[in-house]
Amino acid sequence: MKPDDHEAFYNIGEAYYALGENKKAIEWYQQVIDMKPDDHEAFYNIGEAYYALGEKDKAIECYQKAIEIKPDDEDAWHSLGWNKLLLHELEEAERALLKSWELCNHLEGNPPMNLGHINLLRGFQEKAMEWYRTSLALWEDKEAFFQGMESDFKDLEMAHHGISRAAYAQMLQELRQDDATQGS
Repeated sequence: MKPDDHEAFYNIGEAYYALGENKKAIEWYQQVIDMKPDDHEAFYNIGEAYYALGEKDKAIECYQKAIEIKPDDEDAWHSLGWNKLLLHELEEAERALLKSWELCNHLEGNPPMNLGHINLLRGFQEKAMEWYRTSLALWEDKEAFFQGMESDFKDLEMAHHGISRAAYAQMLQELRQDDATQGS
C-alpha cells in the first residue's frame, strides 16, 4: 500500500466500520480526508461512525461537511435530519429531511417516516399520519416499517415529549389496518 493510496485507506476504514470498530474506522477515514480533503464519502462515513459511538454533534459536523462538498448527497441529508431529530431540533431536522425526501425522488421510506415523527412531536397527529402512510406505502417489508416505528418511539423519547405509549400504539394499529385494507 502506497502512503497516498486513499482508496486503500478508505477500504480499511470500511472494514473497521463493518466490524464495529468505529474509532479505528474514524482514524482511517481521517487519513483519507488528509489525502483527499474533498472526499464527501469519507466525511459521511466518519459521521456514521460518530453516530454509532453516540456522538451526535460530531456526526452532524461530518454530515454537514459531506453536504458542503456534495450538496445532492441524499444519505448525508437524511442522516443530518435524523440526528437533528434525535436532538429534538425539529426545524433543522425537518429542513434536512425534506431535502433528503426531494433528493430521493419520493422513493425512500425513511424520510417520510421521520417527517411524520416531527409532526407528531409538534402535536400535528393528522399530518404525522399522512407522512406515516406515505412511508408505509414505500416499505417493501411492512413488518420492518412497524419495527422501525417501535424503535423510533424509544430512540426519540416520545413518551418524555408528551406522546403516550397508548396513543402511539393506536396510531400503529390504524396504520396496520390501513395496510391490510390496501393489501386486500
